[in-house]
Amino acid sequence: MDNQNSVPNPTPTTENTPAQNSPVQETPPSQVYTAPQSSTPPPSPKSFLSSKILLLIVIVIIIMGAGGTYLALNAKNKPQSVASKTTPTSAPTPLPTEASAKAGTPDPTANWQTFTSGDNVFSFKYPSGWIYETKKTTLEVKGKKYDTTSIIAGIPLTEDQRKMQGYLNINDAPKTYNNFSLIYATSSDFNNLTVNNLVEELISTRAQIDYQKDVSLIASLQAKEVGYGCQASCIDILFKHDNAIFDSSTGPNAEANISTLRQILSTFQFTN
Repeated sequence: MDNQNSVPNPTPTTENTPAQNSPVQETPPSQVYTAPQSSTPPPSPKSFLSSKILLLIVIVIIIMGAGGTYLALNAKNKPQSVASKTTPTSAPTPLPTEASAKAGTPDPTANWQTFTSGDNVFSFKYPSGWIYETKKTTLEVKGKKYDTTSIIAGIPLTEDQRKMQGYLNINDAPKTYNNFSLIYATSSDFNNLTVNNLVEELISTRAQIDYQKDVSLIASLQAKEVGYGCQASCIDILFKHDNAIFDSSTGPNAEANISTLRQILSTFQFTN
């Protein structure tokens, strides 16, 4: 019986034996402050993109405004060239009808009457309602006298007005107010004369000149306007064509008649 092996006591397996965990002490919940959450929804991508576009537009407007201000100030302070400011003093002033034709405005002389010289050298227009008369006179140029024709035109005088002129014979009295007069003469001696020569011979010798300036008649005919007398109470416009010289004037009331004088001369025409 002693040779019989003793059977060892079986060791209990722990594989299926649940482990006994030590009791865990419960930690009381800590009091954590939670910030109140906003109820406003986050901006959508579309709204953010619109804001960027609006901001970009504002920036562009500011840049353009600043640039425009700079250009305006720069242009204002930039000195103009001398060529744009300077007006040639020798440029002739166009007479009214020529200027009106270039501007496309109605011709104020369209319904005027026409005078033609007896030798058919020239013609011009004068206002409706005026009359004219011609006289033979003489003109001294460079110490030599020449036969001339004087044309006087203007508003007609009544018979009583003519009697008041003091002439013994009423037929010698002027027929008009002398609103316009023209003296002309022709001679081969005048071929080499210039307009400035005419001013010296016909005006400077008898009056103190207050002003003179170049004016342009039709067909670019050069002429000289001269004011003289008491504060330019008389105004003459002198010009020449070939061997003919002309001295036109306003008579004693220059201020009232100078505009009409310029209009009359703007209608001047030469037949040859």
